[in-house]
Amino acid sequence: IKATFFLIGENVKKHPDVAKRIVEEGHTIGIHCNWHDYKQIYASVDSYLEDFEKAYQTVEEVTGVQAKLFRFPGGSINSFNKEVYEDIIREMTERGFIYFDWNASLEDAVKHPEADILIQNAVSSTRGRKRVVMLAHDVISETAGCLKELLKELPEYRMEPLTEEVKPIQF
Repeated sequence: IKATFFLIGENVKKHPDVAKRIVEEGHTIGIHCNWHDYKQIYASVDSYLEDFEKAYQTVEEVTGVQAKLFRFPGGSINSFNKEVYEDIIREMTERGFIYFDWNASLEDAVKHPEADILIQNAVSSTRGRKRVVMLAHDVISETAGCLKELLKELPEYRMEPLTEEVKPIQF
């Protein structure tokens, strides 16, 4: 099964081997941010664009991928970006980028619960949805540990990476 990894530029600098492995294994890469500091990133449109550009350049230098997909830190609409999100979306769209939010989550970034709780979160947040973009974080060890079981719990869904052709889920 292939996934989409929205990368943080600073993490790519620290662990270039991981970013290269993601590409070598055929997963999709998108940009998340350069430094995960919401106040700094969302201080202005220019702050966001500067942070994004740094992450983009790092990812391209390390992996050779010119990512077109991105995910806003905290989602496209959040309490940190309410003054700037519309302008950021407009600017990024004009530049040819596509943003993805999510409509289901393991809730693994909020707390670090046990694998069975992560699976319960995922199953309950997918209930009744035809299309799902699941938010999960690769830096949480419990997340990786529960993926096989999670796939068994969600047999009705086709698991595939996000691409430019996939209609995005957006808040």
